[in-house]
Amino acid sequence: GSCRSPSSARIASMLAARSERPISVMLYFIGGLALVAVPLLAAAFMVSSQPAFLVLCFLAELLVFAGVAPVNSILVLTAPPQMVTFVQGLTVLVLNLFGAFLAPILIGRTADMVGLPIALQLSAISLCGCGVVWLAGGWKARKDAIEP
Repeated sequence: GSCRSPSSARIASMLAARSERPISVMLYFIGGLALVAVPLLAAAFMVSSQPAFLVLCFLAELLVFAGVAPVNSILVLTAPPQMVTFVQGLTVLVLNLFGAFLAPILIGRTADMVGLPIALQLSAISLCGCGVVWLAGGWKARKDAIEP
């Protein structure tokens, strides 16, 4: 976490600073990172080599979590000043609720029904959906001129 957040924050900040619409640029950045991570995650669950699995998972995780800093920037830029800390806390709660609590349960139940390999591949499909949602958010922010 300590190496990827500052790097992604720096890249997202540079891209946003060059744009008249920094929020949409950051949303596109997050969506792009998620979509680039999809084939790495899908490949990780298809390889038989443990080192290849670990490298692919690491790279996918690196890309996914590189979007954390831009998400926090968007929250700070768009939330009312008196609500910034509440919104950031709520974001952490929701991320942990869905990512750390519900995801393992859903993957486990799905694995019981269709097998672990398919259940794990569904996480790649889910990540793809997340990337599309982030990109759609960037498009909507650009269209509606939602900027600071």
